[in-house]
Amino acid sequence: MDHSLSLRFLRAAVAVDLLTETGDGNEVVFAPTELGLGIGSQNSPGRGIVLLEASPEYASAWDQFDRVLQTGEIGWELAHGVPRIYDSIDTQSSTSTSSGNGSGKTLPGFRDTFYQGPSPEYASAWDQFDRVLQTGEIGWELAHGVPRIYDSIDDSKTSTSSGKILPGFRDTFYQGLRSWGGMEEGDILSADGVRNMIAGLPSEAVVADIGGGEGSFASKILGLRSDISVLLQEQAVTCEAARSNPVLKPLIDSNRVTILERSFFEGVGVVDVDLEENVAAVDAPHLYILKYVLHNWGDDDCIQILQNVRTAIEKSNVADCRILIIEHGPIESTPEIRLLDLHMAVLCGKGATERTTTEYSRLFEESGLVLHDVHSSKGAVYALECGIK
Repeated sequence: MDHSLSLRFLRAAVAVDLLTETGDGNEVVFAPTELGLGIGSQNSPGRGIVLLEASPEYASAWDQFDRVLQTGEIGWELAHGVPRIYDSIDTQSSTSTSSGNGSGKTLPGFRDTFYQGPSPEYASAWDQFDRVLQTGEIGWELAHGVPRIYDSIDDSKTSTSSGKILPGFRDTFYQGLRSWGGMEEGDILSADGVRNMIAGLPSEAVVADIGGGEGSFASKILGLRSDISVLLQEQAVTCEAARSNPVLKPLIDSNRVTILERSFFEGVGVVDVDLEENVAAVDAPHLYILKYVLHNWGDDDCIQILQNVRTAIEKSNVADCRILIIEHGPIESTPEIRLLDLHMAVLCGKGATERTTTEYSRLFEESGLVLHDVHSSKGAVYALECGIK
């Protein structure tokens, strides 16, 4: 058994009351709780309930609990605009039917969640979990022949190597990002410290969204300020998805979003590259954002990414430039995040991990950065604000 991964697995299970941990530093014993016995296998009756209850759609409905108690309104309707959860499994109803407080919101992928239909690609990676624990190999690679889940959204990689072609997975992947990210992005932008940072940017400032996906978060940032712009840096296949994003298109056309195809391991921003013809000239950023980037990588890779950001800031000479690291957690006060920690190990390798605030601080220190502040949100996501020493 891989010792470090096995310990991560067991302590994640303890954090959510699936196991108990007893003993001292010399000998520790883990045992299943009644709940753990109830969801411990693929066919256990409680498994689907847990997956459904853990969905972001459920969480946002429960966020309305105080108001439900005060007024008797329906939490699902307050969160999603349709009266009952069952209305949200009908995509026509949830996107086009008016309800008491306005039209229903689209919930991408929720129908599959409701019917307990996790993607087969994820399921086959998790089927390798025993071997992952035993050897430390990557579940995604064992199942699909490419090292990381992100490699499977690029058809060129899966068709030119030993990797398997996964028809439709690219759409599944981006739907998942929209479903989870859409709600958590609102949580993080509602944090006072984050909103104040964006409000305090100078007029015409540029925000660099590094590894910003299809641009969902970029569009929400621009919704807060009409006089700033975003540089969205991503790998080529995701840049294609961003350009096809109908929400982003008017922002691209008006030069409020500039898309840069570049690996963050090669460098960050545009101060040290020759711009392609289709990339408009942009000013040096005042704020760099890395949302759900660092948890995908081991410590050495994270340090390289952060050092590339630091180098870009040093070359730009922008005064008081800040970096905002957005991640799930903090683990020290949100122990259930340890389940996501296991998810990262299966999909991206055991170097990928959800870290504590102290562990992130060490990464910043080794990268020549310093942690200035921590901004919590109402959800299980937070932002670490750092800058050059």
